[in-house]
Amino acid sequence: MSSIVHAYINGRWLDCLVKRRCDDGTLIVEPSRPSSLVLSEWVGITQAEVCDDPEAAWAPIFVRYARHGMMDLSAFHRLARDRGIDITIEGLRPHLCKVAPKHGVDPEVLQFTQDQALDSFKDMGGSPLIDPPDSPWYRYYWNQIRIGGRDPSETGDKTIEDALSALFLVPGDDLTAMEAWEAANPVTLPKVVRLLLSSPGVHRAFRDSHSTWPALVPVEELTPQTEGADTVMQLVTHRGDSSWWIRWRPGQDDPSVECRASGEANKPVAPTLSYFLWDVASTGK
Repeated sequence: MSSIVHAYINGRWLDCLVKRRCDDGTLIVEPSRPSSLVLSEWVGITQAEVCDDPEAAWAPIFVRYARHGMMDLSAFHRLARDRGIDITIEGLRPHLCKVAPKHGVDPEVLQFTQDQALDSFKDMGGSPLIDPPDSPWYRYYWNQIRIGGRDPSETGDKTIEDALSALFLVPGDDLTAMEAWEAANPVTLPKVVRLLLSSPGVHRAFRDSHSTWPALVPVEELTPQTEGADTVMQLVTHRGDSSWWIRWRPGQDDPSVECRASGEANKPVAPTLSYFLWDVASTGK
């Protein structure tokens, strides 16, 4: 049965129609307002990106900005500024004046109750009133399909066995490429990386596991680098401008994963490679 949820889409909260609840617990949703020129649906929306009760989440924010139980134009402007919205108070006025009559508010006075304020912000194109999802993991969307970044607190930890199962692979011993690489490189790869890359068919299985076709770097092209006490290495490439790197220290079996893009700071994506692989392979299923 379809339902409506409040989801964090493209940097703002929007009412969305749930098109499907996936087996991995994520959602495929269609925003009530167009949010992209690419597709109508967003795939892989996580629990962290859904607000079940926007009215309850809005209540303490309203109290923070209201005076005597009402929000005026000045309060709306302070809230917009605090949310990083670049607009002047005079630039905001016509937007509020346009939506105010619909909610029984005099556009000459612009005094809003708690419910009127929330509904008015929605009518202006979203709800910047609720704090963004609180998660340390970066969720990257390409053509509105998520690649990684789900919080493990939603699912529990995942092992490399879980990841290989999601990829429809079994641990293998195809070590020819790995042994040739190790002979030419004085770097000890983490156990999970070695197990992954020695599984027969892993490159095609990973590419085919996700509809945006991320790709594992061929073994012979792996290029580890040193960053302080850590070793980092690009492991996943993509048609977009982002790539995924793993990071580990000596003795670490399962490296962490981060997303890198030109001109941007590195963003943590998953605490382990096993979790990242499972997450990517499970998205939208």
